[in-house]
Amino acid sequence: MASFKNFTEEGLQFVLAVGENSVRKKLAFLLAGVEWATLVHPQAYVHSTATLGEGTVVFAGAVVQPLAKIGRHTIVNTGAVVEHDCRVGDWVHLASGVRLAGGVEVGEGAFLGTGAVVIPGKRVGRWSIVGAGGVVVRDIPDLSLAYGVPAKVQRGLQEEA
Repeated sequence: MASFKNFTEEGLQFVLAVGENSVRKKLAFLLAGVEWATLVHPQAYVHSTATLGEGTVVFAGAVVQPLAKIGRHTIVNTGAVVEHDCRVGDWVHLASGVRLAGGVEVGEGAFLGTGAVVIPGKRVGRWSIVGAGGVVVRDIPDLSLAYGVPAKVQRGLQEEA
């Protein structure tokens, strides 16, 4: 840890390159005092009125539209689309090809699998998982596993730290 501390004293910025949301959260707290970079791939589009939290990464081909707000240490993976007025919490992972229509809310720590779609104005709860290709047409409660077309809650999940 001493050598890591030397890097922080030099004013460098870091990003947590960890896909597991709960691990990313624990590491962010463990490394308190680190200056976190927010990274946007040059072939991604982030509208000037959108906001990105510290430590967030937006990958190639992703689109973040006007007035979208994305939390800290969130992954907006390759080709994901976050439309206008969406609210995406901290430690979320939007896998490749996810589509969030306008006004969607995604709670802290949620994971949306490859190609998942959420229709306008719906909510995916905290620490919930939407399986690959799932289509969310009704709100998904906190701590739920949902999948299918339309996505249906299959079971509850454990609270994350």
